[in-house]
Amino acid sequence: MAQLAAAVEPGFDGCDGMILNRRYMIDVSAPLTAFDTPTARAYPVEDLDGAQGVSAGAPMLFARLNHTGLPSRDWEIEVLRELRHPHLMALIDSGEIEVETAGQAARAIVLEYPQGGRLMAPEGSAPMPLREVRSRIIAPLRGVLEALHRHDIVHRAIHPDNLFIRRIPAMR
Repeated sequence: MAQLAAAVEPGFDGCDGMILNRRYMIDVSAPLTAFDTPTARAYPVEDLDGAQGVSAGAPMLFARLNHTGLPSRDWEIEVLRELRHPHLMALIDSGEIEVETAGQAARAIVLEYPQGGRLMAPEGSAPMPLREVRSRIIAPLRGVLEALHRHDIVHRAIHPDNLFIRRIPAMR
């Protein structure tokens, strides 16, 4: 996989952004903290090519930047780039970018934006009935895990605050 260090360039209405693979503008001035993970920070992405733009009917995008220095699992990223499943957020692109403030490279992955948000409901909201949990959460999650396992990928952090809803399913 070709690696391209991104230059920090103006973008997103004058805010600083980083360009990944000469195509994806990562807006580091507007963190998406709701989509952060313990090892990566999330930011909105604009597809400069327009092919993944909302007007084209494609999903909105966001990026995760791994600032931990932990080695990336490149082979898993390559498998996930090709893997399509109705209940799995699509991995659109990835690469190394230079993080100007840290002076080091970070792994960036561009993902389909999870329109349904995090699985973990905000505190104070009503819990989902068990039958809905089974049909809307457990069954799709099982399908995703089976698809990942067929490609020898083991998800090592399955817990409610690390699961995202790709799109909002219709209530039955």
